[in-house]
Amino acid sequence: MYQFRLYLKKAIDTPKFSYISQRSAHGLLGVGAETRNFKLINKYITAADYWAIALITLAIAIVSIIYLDLRNFGVYWQYLLTSGLLIGAIFWRYRQQPNNLVLYTLTWLLGLFAVGLVMFLGRSSFLLATTNIVLGLVALGILGRLARSDSPWARLNLAHIPLIYAALGLIWRLSAFNAYTGWLSLGAAFILINTRQNNDRANAVINYLG
Repeated sequence: MYQFRLYLKKAIDTPKFSYISQRSAHGLLGVGAETRNFKLINKYITAADYWAIALITLAIAIVSIIYLDLRNFGVYWQYLLTSGLLIGAIFWRYRQQPNNLVLYTLTWLLGLFAVGLVMFLGRSSFLLATTNIVLGLVALGILGRLARSDSPWARLNLAHIPLIYAALGLIWRLSAFNAYTGWLSLGAAFILINTRQNNDRANAVINYLG
């Protein structure tokens, strides 16, 4: 659907429709066959976008339900492939126009992908906890780089992403206790201490908690 939408966008950007697009921007669309075609293509672009959103939402719901009962789900490579394709499709569509909903959807899917990868390699709550803490640290590093860039992603509220992964890591860590679990708590603490919120009071609470 996103590829079909891109094809239509390219069609509407051709010189044939460029003057209609300019007139449309000033509220002077006019009449005629080319104008009707312009309107029709615009409707198909919108419809393709909505269909893609509906299909991706359905796919995410199915993958998430499977995630809740991974013990009875044996074909892990299909789970990984589906999660990876969803991440790629969403990022490709919204890479220049991101929003907070897209951001948290990608965060959720990356978490599911990590779970699928761990289940593919071996079922271990300690490994799941480690994976989420690592994702939190990586997100913290990316957050620091984005803050110094002019990327459209830098305008989003990214500070919660490392915290989500840290919380998931601590939750998975609860069922494991060995000589290495202290490193997971230390990693989560590092994330909390270095996370910067827009609200000073919330920032202080999170830092002290860390």
